[in-house]
Amino acid sequence: MLKYTATLALLLLVLPAHAQDRAAVMDLRPKGNITASDASILTDRIRSLIVQNGTYQVMERENVDRILREQGFQSTQSCDTTDCSVEIGKLLSVRHMITGSASRLGNLYSLNLRIIDVEKGTILRDEYSDCLCPLESLMTQTAPALVRQALSLPSMPGNSATPSQQSPTALDDATPVRQAKPWLAYIEAGFPRYANLGAWYNANPYFALGAQAGAMTGSFTVNAYVSLAPRIYFNPHELAGFVDVLASVNFPSSPSLWLTPRLGIEYRPKMSGLTFSLAAGIPFLGDAGYIGNSYTGAPIYYRNAFDVATGIGWAF
Repeated sequence: MLKYTATLALLLLVLPAHAQDRAAVMDLRPKGNITASDASILTDRIRSLIVQNGTYQVMERENVDRILREQGFQSTQSCDTTDCSVEIGKLLSVRHMITGSASRLGNLYSLNLRIIDVEKGTILRDEYSDCLCPLESLMTQTAPALVRQALSLPSMPGNSATPSQQSPTALDDATPVRQAKPWLAYIEAGFPRYANLGAWYNANPYFALGAQAGAMTGSFTVNAYVSLAPRIYFNPHELAGFVDVLASVNFPSSPSLWLTPRLGIEYRPKMSGLTFSLAAGIPFLGDAGYIGNSYTGAPIYYRNAFDVATGIGWAF
């Protein structure tokens, strides 16, 4: 008998420690230049992430909406005070309320999550994360990092880091790679018979300026050349297509200028920085080279040439 009593007492002590508290996730309040539809999509993603985390037993959204409609609440997005959240939490019979907001100022998005203890009427956690990124990155990178940040530490006084201490990490995780590593030093080689060293600098995730210097060979000639170029990327991801236009001049022979519009693809991983690229284009001669059958000084191989180049570099 004593054995069974001890076992029962042990179970009573252990089970509450592993029981999940009931929680309800309210719709994020849209602020600034962000739509209610975008805020609702972000809410669904955050609710799913909280369920996957396993810390709370999360109420179904349909059940929350049904109970609140029965109680006369039309929208929870207008409930922006702790007292209001506590009142809703009591109606839903949950221990914790998870509320927050989504805002946009220019190109800067900000997410805020707040965990409220319904019984005590106090705020347990208040976390935010900023992201200078597209909306897709806000959902796939910033939101998961913020949920982990909000649920990672026990809700105990003095054991919670401030938003200013934790936000830089979340910001770094969500920053596009060409903004996090804007410089790229590289070596490039291609056809017809040339090689160069160069560097690119990204002013933002979509636009970069570059310069390079190298040597090219013709049938019986070797010439040095320099190039300047703008580049536009099609997306902010690690693997991105691009278009650029190289403006090049050769020396020491009679100087000639040519432009080479190119299409290419670049892979710049955030973790390592080791970058690979491939580009192709057609040079257009300027004030020198072959015009019809008349030779005006440009290297022979630039007549009707097709330019293909591959490069490897380091981003930082």
